[in-house]
Amino acid sequence: MLLTLASKRMQANQLKLYSEIKISLWARIKHSYSCLLWKVLQDEYCKLGFNRLGDEVFEALCIARIVEPTSKLDSLWLFADLGVDRISRNRLNRCLVKAASQGSA
Repeated sequence: MLLTLASKRMQANQLKLYSEIKISLWARIKHSYSCLLWKVLQDEYCKLGFNRLGDEVFEALCIARIVEPTSKLDSLWLFADLGVDRISRNRLNRCLVKAASQGSA
């Protein structure tokens, strides 16, 4: 009771910043992704000629690591935020072996 009384006295001469109206309508986002960001980065990836490898998984990994510089395995979780289909760890490892073998050739 003392805290309520003290609060009322402290705020007695202040104007209210927000009205006391309570909003009963709530909206929640079910799903969102960065489609535009993904498309722009894909276009730049191709313009730079990195698409010569012809591996969609490697492309997704490169773009994801531009968006969020993190480990390769942590990049797998980022794909959902970017609107890309989930990629397995095995598929990721195979694409890296392919990229390394073509890079040394």
